[in-house]
Formats: sequence, structure tokens, C-alpha cells
Amino acid sequence: MLTLTFVILIRILANQSRLRFGDMYQIVRAIEMFDRIPERLSSELQLDWGRKLSDICGVSATDILVMLTPFYVHYSGNMISRGNLVTALRDIANVEHKVDSFLNAFSVDKDKFTELTARRQRVEPELEYYAYNPLDEVPLIRVAQRRFVVPSRTCLIYAATSGLFLNVSNSLCDESGDQQTPADDDLGLLFETYCRDLMNYYLDAADVVGELEYDGKKWADAAIVKDDMGLVVECKTHGFGLEALGTGRVASAEQDLKKNLVKALSQVARYIRNVDEAAKEDGRLARVKSWLPIILLYEAPVPLNWPTIRDSVLKQLDPADRELVQDYQVLRANDFEVLMIASPSVHPVHMLYDKVENEPRGPVNNYVMERVHYTQFDRRFFLERLDERLRHIIEKYLES
Repeated sequence: MLTLTFVILIRILANQSRLRFGDMYQIVRAIEMFDRIPERLSSELQLDWGRKLSDICGVSATDILVMLTPFYVHYSGNMISRGNLVTALRDIANVEHKVDSFLNAFSVDKDKFTELTARRQRVEPELEYYAYNPLDEVPLIRVAQRRFVVPSRTCLIYAATSGLFLNVSNSLCDESGDQQTPADDDLGLLFETYCRDLMNYYLDAADVVGELEYDGKKWADAAIVKDDMGLVVECKTHGFGLEALGTGRVASAEQDLKKNLVKALSQVARYIRNVDEAAKEDGRLARVKSWLPIILLYEAPVPLNWPTIRDSVLKQLDPADRELVQDYQVLRANDFEVLMIASPSVHPVHMLYDKVENEPRGPVNNYVMERVHYTQFDRRFFLERLDERLRHIIEKYLES
């Protein structure tokens, strides 16, 4: 049975190359959202996120990421023992006493893993990338008391970064989006802050409009303006079928996806309609003659710019709203990160307006990477935010 399981794994990995490009960005995103930003916003958050992560994993976000380093620097095979991991960590940081918590959080025995593979459902070929992969949830398979199979380093990094976010979101939030919980509010604030930090780092201050209020009402999470064009940005962390990433039930999430995307776009249409009122608080908005709606998601189980989804969503909108948001673009966190690191070469407003004109229904990160060579990407935001104990390791990893 284990042999059959690994045949299945090989087929999964052949179709899912998730995050090879964005490993470092995910690592920094996890440190920022679960370690650094909660410290900055401690008075505004309702939950103690350090304690929440300890409840789930037994270790902090930074410690989890430190314990990943032997896998993407020293590790070159598909087996590792607890002893090997402890030895490798002695050269990096004093976290040996947390190894067992880490291994328990991210591993299952081979029988449980075989059971998880049974949850994988048949999907259309174009959805293979998004289909449930048990390695995204439990990337280590315990085959003996202290020995583990590591089928994919990429999936291990995903599980300890984006996968960690999804586990927290699915366990604490109302995924339907119908009820707002304290975790919803906190995760939304953490994600919005992370995205604004990226904007403020890479773009001129004159181009970034933070969250505005007018007459006691909110106007968007952020806006990016350039010349007479603007992006109106709405960040979302729940209500977009994130549970499908952990169950493989993409089809069952489709209606919720559409419902919540319609809701988000209606919200953005209201922002655009009320821009003149908001411009009284920030005059930069007044010079914008054309607004492009951007729905920024942490993650999504299907490509939400797909023609079939776009057409269905637009049909459900009120005609007046549809006219205002018909060119909308949905970006995942990694799309936005790529857009920002490419911004020294092409301003994100120009990049996305060009995309709408030339390739409105494709993935954003692919469009950016086809037009800006990776050697022109500015990764300083991410390198500067890595702990010194991680930085030289990540740099070596990128060079390889």
C-alpha cells in the first residue's frame, strides 16, 4: 500500500509545482503575519496569535521556519531522522528542544497518510494544480519511531507557511463568510497590513493611499494611483473556499466563491461610486479618471480570473455595479508579491492596466514574469526581514 501511495505522490508532484518561485516570499509572509505584525498591532488584535500558533504547533512561526532550514540547505534525499534534524539545527539556532513539537505538528504515520490520499478527488486537468495534495497539510511521513520520509521540500515549506495560515483560518473562521469572528477580523487586519507594508516599501508615498474614512465610512483597504489611473484594493482572507484547499472539494466551494466574489465586487463598486466624497479626505483620488478593481486574496482554490467564473460573477452583479467593476482582477498574495518586486521596472498600475488590455483572464504572476526578467526583481523587502540566522541560509538556497 505504501508503494502505491508514493506512485500517487509522484503523479501529484508532477502536476503541482506550487511555490517553487515563491518559497522565500511565503517564509517572510508567515514571519510577518504571525510574528512581527502582531507585535506592532497587539493593541488592535483580539486574539493572542503567538499563543494560537503554540496551541496548534507548539512553536512560534519563526521557530518553525528555522527548523525548515536543514531541509532546504543540508537535506538532499527523501529520508531524515530526528537525530539528523537535531544535529543540523545545532549550527543554526537553539531550538533543539522544540523539534518534537515541530515533527508532531507536520507529520503523520504511513497508514494515516494513505487514508488522506483517499480524500483526493478526480478533477479536470486544468484544476490539477489546485487539487487536494495531502503533502500540503502533512509533508512528513513517519515510517519508524524517529525516521521520516520527506517527499517534497516545496510542499514542506508550503505546509509550514501558507498551509499554516489555511489551518488557522479553517479552524477559527467562518469560511462561508456569513459570520464575522474575532479570527476573521484579526486575519483580515494582519493581511491588509502586510499588503500595505509591501506597497509602502516599493512604491512612492505619493502613489499609495492607505485606508480612508469619510463621514465615518470606510473607503477601500488601499489604493494605488499613477497619472490619471488607479487601483482600488480590497483585501480578503476568508469566504473564498479556503477549506477546498484542505479537502479537495473545489466543486462544492464554487457557489461560495462566486457569492463572496460578487459581494466583494459590489463593495468595490460602492467605493468607486463614492470616490468624490473620499477625495475630500485625500485629494490624490480626485485626479484619477479610471479605476481598476483589485480583489486581493491570501489564497484561492481555483483561478478566479477564469472566463467561466468571471462571466458568472458579472451576471450576478447589479448592472450599475457591473459597469464599474467589469475589468476586475483577482490576485493571490503571491501574485501581489511578484507585482511589487517587479515594480522598479514596471509600475503596478501600468502593469495591471496592460494586463486587462492584453490578457485579462490569465494569472497575474505569469503575466508579470513574462514581461520582467527575474534578475530585475527587487527582493530587498524579503531579505531585510529575514532573521540574520535565516538570511544567509535563504541566500544560499536561492543561489542553488
